Amino acid sequence: MVRLQGDITPWTTQQRQKRTSVEADLPPDNSIAVRAEALCTFWAKLASASRDVRSFRTKVLSGATISSDEAGRFMTSAATALLRPETFVRRGVPIVGHTAALDVVERSNPFERPYRIRGSLRIEWLTGEAVVPVKHEAPRPPEPMEVWTGTEPILVAPWPLSALGKLCKAASKLAEQYPWEMPAAAWFVLTDEPPWVPPLTATSSGPDLAKNHGTITVRAAHWVPEEAIGQLYLQMKGRMKPTPATSPRRLALFRFVTERSSGKNELDKGELVTGLVIPPWRGLQSEWNEQFPPSHKWHYSDVRNFRRDFAEASKLLVGY
Repeated sequence: MVRLQGDITPWTTQQRQKRTSVEADLPPDNSIAVRAEALCTFWAKLASASRDVRSFRTKVLSGATISSDEAGRFMTSAATALLRPETFVRRGVPIVGHTAALDVVERSNPFERPYRIRGSLRIEWLTGEAVVPVKHEAPRPPEPMEVWTGTEPILVAPWPLSALGKLCKAASKLAEQYPWEMPAAAWFVLTDEPPWVPPLTATSSGPDLAKNHGTITVRAAHWVPEEAIGQLYLQMKGRMKPTPATSPRRLALFRFVTERSSGKNELDKGELVTGLVIPPWRGLQSEWNEQFPPSHKWHYSDVRNFRRDFAEASKLLVGY
C-alpha cells in the first residue's frame, strides 16, 4: 500500500497487488549494466545543470543538495506541503531539519467547491519552534502524487506554491525530459543521486484463475541484445507455469464447440466447462464430421472420444 501524507487524508486508498515486476539480474561488470550506469550518470549531469533544478535548489535549498535522511523528512513534512519557501525564511524556520504537525480547524471534503483548509502548523527544530497559521482556498483540492521517502513510496498532495509543490513542478519537467519516474526525479532534485533506469525489466500479470489469461510485458532499452530479452522472458514464463500447447485438432475442436455454445453466469457442479451451455454432443459430432469425413484424420467415429478431446483441450486452455 502507498501511504498518504500531508493534506490528503480524504484520498486514502489501498493498492491491489496484481502484478509482479522483475528486473534482469545483471552482474556489476556485465556490459549491459555498465552501459546503463554510464547513461544514468550522464542524464543526471545534464539534469543538474538545467534551469529548473538550479532554480529550485537556489530558492529552496540555498543552492545545495541535502542528505537522504533530510530528503525523506522534506517529503513527509506537513509544512513543506503547505508553506511557501518565503514563509520559512520570513518566520526563521529551517526548511530542512524540522518536524511539523498540522492542527486542522476546517477542511473541506474532496468534493466541495471551493476547497478550503484552515488550521495551524506546530513546527519544531533543534534551536526553536513556531506556530504558523494556515489558510488555503482553491477551486479544487491539490492533486495527489507519489513520491519516495528513502524507504517507501507515499502519496502527497502539496499546494502548488508550497516548497513541496515547487519540487513536484521541477520533478515533473525532468520526468518529461528523461526516462525517469516522478518519485525518482523529485528525489534527484533534492539529493543529486542519479535515478537508476533499469535497462531490462519484465512484468507478469495473472494468470486469471477464472479465465486462465495472463500476460508478460518486457520493457527493454533499444540497445539491449535480443538474447538477454529472451532469457528474461523465459524466466518470467517459467514462474507463471503455463500449460503446454494442445494439438491443432483439439484447438480446432475447442473453438468449434465454444462457438456453438452459449455463456452463462451460474456455476453448476459437473460442468465440462464452467460458464458454457453446450448443445447435445451427438449433434455437435455430426456437424463436425460434415467438415471432416471418414477419410480425414480429424474425423470422430465415437462421440465419447469427441467429448473427451474437448475436455482435455479445455483443461489446457482455460484450466478446467
